[in-house]
Amino acid sequence: MSSLATAARPDAAVRERNFYLGMAIACVVIVLVGFSPSYFLTPFFDRPASAPPPSIYLHLHAGIFTSWLVLFVVQTALVRADRRDLHRRLGILGLVVAIALVTINFATVANAIESGRTSSLGPPTTRLYIALSSSLIAAGYVFAGLYWRRDRETHKRFMLLATISMIGPAMNRVSRQLDLGGLLGIDGRLLSPAAVLVLLGVCMLHDYRQRRRVHPVYIVGVSVVIGARVLGRTVTQTEAWQSIANWILS
Repeated sequence: MSSLATAARPDAAVRERNFYLGMAIACVVIVLVGFSPSYFLTPFFDRPASAPPPSIYLHLHAGIFTSWLVLFVVQTALVRADRRDLHRRLGILGLVVAIALVTINFATVANAIESGRTSSLGPPTTRLYIALSSSLIAAGYVFAGLYWRRDRETHKRFMLLATISMIGPAMNRVSRQLDLGGLLGIDGRLLSPAAVLVLLGVCMLHDYRQRRRVHPVYIVGVSVVIGARVLGRTVTQTEAWQSIANWILS
C-alpha cells in the first residue's frame, strides 16, 4: 500500500503542473481569438474604413500584455520541467511587467474613452470604473502571489487568478464574435464576468478533484468578481464617482 501511495503522489504532481500549464495556454488562446480581428490579425479581417488607427497606448498595452502572457506560459512550463531555479529568477521580471501593464491599461482605456472606441461597454464613467477596478484587482493578485511566493500552493493560484482577471476584455470580444448574448438572451456586458467565473469554476473543480477541497484563493477570486460587479452598480451612480471620473477624463 505504501508503494502505491508513493507512486500516486508524483502522478498527482504531474497532473497539477499539467493543469496550470494548460490553463496558461488556454488564456493565450482566448486572447488571440478575442483580439485577432481587431489587432493581431487585422490584415485578414475586414476593418471598417471609419475605424481609427491603433493609438500608441494600444500598441504599448498589447506589447506589455503579450509579454505577460508569454512570461506566464514560460513560468508554468519551467515549473512543469522542474526548473524552479529559473522560475524564481524570472519572478522579478513578472513584477516589472505587471506594474507596467496596470499603468498602461488605465492610460489605454482612458484614451479609448476619449476617442469613443469603447462605447459598447456603457457610459464613460462606467467604463472608467471597470478599467480602474480591474487593474487594481489584477495588481492585487500579482502582489499577493509575490508576497506568498514561498507558499507554492497559494502563489501559483494567485498568479493564475491574476492572469484570468486580465483576459476579461478578450472574453468579452469572443462573446460578441459568437453573439453569445443574443443566443443566451442576456445582457452582453454580463458575459465577461460570467466567463471569468466559468474559468474559476474549472479551477475550483480541479482543486476538488485533486484535494477534495477548494483552495481559499479561488473563493477569494469568485467573491471579488461578484463583489466588484455588484459594487460597481452602486458606485458608478453616485455623484462622488461621477465627479471624480469626469475630472480624470477631462
